[in-house]
Amino acid sequence: MDYSDFIEKIMKIPEIQNGSDKPFLIYRSQHGDWHYCEAQNQDGETYEWVEEILESDPLATMFKGSDFYENSYPYVYDKILSERLLAEYDQTKFLKASVSERFALVYFAVEHIDSFSSDVTSYLAQVNRPLDALDEMIPFSLKSSSPDDGYDEDKAQEALKQVERQVAVRLNNLKKEAVAIDNALKDVNNVQSQQASKHTPGKRNFHGYEEISSLYVNRRLIFIGENRGDEELYLVGEYKWDNPFGAMQSVYAGFTGDYIEALDKFSELVENNIRLVIKEREARKGLYGVEPLLLTAADCIPNGLNKKLTGKVIVIKHDVLMREYQRSDFQLKICTGGFGASPDASGSAVFCTDLFTGENSRYERHDILGVADMEKLPKWAKLKLSELIDKTVPPQKTATKPKEKAKKSSLFDQLDEAKVEAAALNAERKNTTVTKKQKGLEVD
Repeated sequence: MDYSDFIEKIMKIPEIQNGSDKPFLIYRSQHGDWHYCEAQNQDGETYEWVEEILESDPLATMFKGSDFYENSYPYVYDKILSERLLAEYDQTKFLKASVSERFALVYFAVEHIDSFSSDVTSYLAQVNRPLDALDEMIPFSLKSSSPDDGYDEDKAQEALKQVERQVAVRLNNLKKEAVAIDNALKDVNNVQSQQASKHTPGKRNFHGYEEISSLYVNRRLIFIGENRGDEELYLVGEYKWDNPFGAMQSVYAGFTGDYIEALDKFSELVENNIRLVIKEREARKGLYGVEPLLLTAADCIPNGLNKKLTGKVIVIKHDVLMREYQRSDFQLKICTGGFGASPDASGSAVFCTDLFTGENSRYERHDILGVADMEKLPKWAKLKLSELIDKTVPPQKTATKPKEKAKKSSLFDQLDEAKVEAAALNAERKNTTVTKKQKGLEVD
């Protein structure tokens, strides 16, 4: 999503329109697209993926809805870009030869950002280091001789003209490069069309190797491909996507000229991942008696999606999950927030905590089957909920009134009806003499 479209989108977010104080992060992906996401859960705890996003985009900036409340599109447009310039200054001011010159540059840029043309702001919004770009485009120092001035105001107009000229040149060069690339691609396509077809439509191609066979298992893609133009004809790879951006990461990649050797390695990778899934299932069954059970709409509260999902146990649609994970212990999550947690929000992200593992994850609102009916939850889920409830109950300070129940403070207000049954099941489990297996699972 480009910058202009992104600003239009976030202006419609209820949290911004209502001036909420809940923080959210605005950042650019590795592909240059603009995104936003909530930064904290309902308890004020920062999500784990925030740190990963900041590592990927060091200029990512935290905002609150109140920062933009009742402000215009141009204000929000300039505000986000200005904060990005300031973030870059904070990161690089100690690395530059002259901190005062760097300060003068960012001071000038932020104060005159509403004077830049749309071409300039669009260009600055798409480069990784906008302050460095401005530094390159202005051939003189903006440092003022007066210590009371942030920058030399007499040079401001000339600096603006220089930026406009340089951006025009850069945009023109980008257009020329795009045309050259387009022509080169056409030439390649013409050559390929004259040759025998090497690639079958619909098949994936990694590193120039066309897919022969592939299999998804254990949240991994196991791939075997062929490249007739390489001495090492075959590629065998294992790939995963378990990161906030959903980007493909290579776990293993091997090349060989022997098909049987490639097939043997492919089989080995598949077998290893199957064993890990089996081991995980056995551990879950040993600890909580988890059985392969698929939850459907019949296990959800009617019209539950018409209300806010935060704090509720939700069910993920089975077809969103890989086949080996289409079972209740992977479907059940506790919604912790996200713009998609509200039925009338324009955003679709729903942040969750896995009921079984406690791991954080993100889904889209259309991935949610419904809100779980507490009476129809599997036994293991009720045990898990009882443990969570136990953790949120403060110890009683005195026992002067034994007949009165201590007031409970729960993170999940919507679970009140299930507390009695869950607590009873928990007590029953504690009284048994079942030996639990080791809780730790191997992580590949």
